[in-house]
Amino acid sequence: PGAQDLVDVPPPPVPMMVPPPMVPPAAPPFDELIQQSQWNLQQQEQHLHTLRQDQVTAAVALAMEQQIQKLLVDTQLDITEFDSLLQPIIDTCTKDAISAGKNWMFNNAKTAQHCELMTSHLRNRITADTAHFELRLHLIYLTNDVLHHW
Repeated sequence: PGAQDLVDVPPPPVPMMVPPPMVPPAAPPFDELIQQSQWNLQQQEQHLHTLRQDQVTAAVALAMEQQIQKLLVDTQLDITEFDSLLQPIIDTCTKDAISAGKNWMFNNAKTAQHCELMTSHLRNRITADTAHFELRLHLIYLTNDVLHHW
């Protein structure tokens, strides 16, 4: 037979490929969901605690600053003069420097408000985050001397 005698034979039928059935993803075990939920709750509580602590710290710092400002107005005490006497104590901590600071405090402690202002100022200097060990130690030496001679 010749090329003209060829009969078109259709290709064999291709079976229709059916995709496998969609299996929903397996849900995590119930216990695992509970653990994740508890961990999430713990993280939220920790974050809220930190936020509350930051707010309390800021509120206390603001109240302390407002109290010092009120005492400065009420007493008319020159705190920069006090700071100028504190600096030699912080720097060198000599007996003369401590004596000068103590004498200034006794001479200017005319009322309870004056004493409150001085002690609040010392407390703030000693407890400041930027206060180094020697500053704290030397101002505590001054405080000790004042209390010893009171």
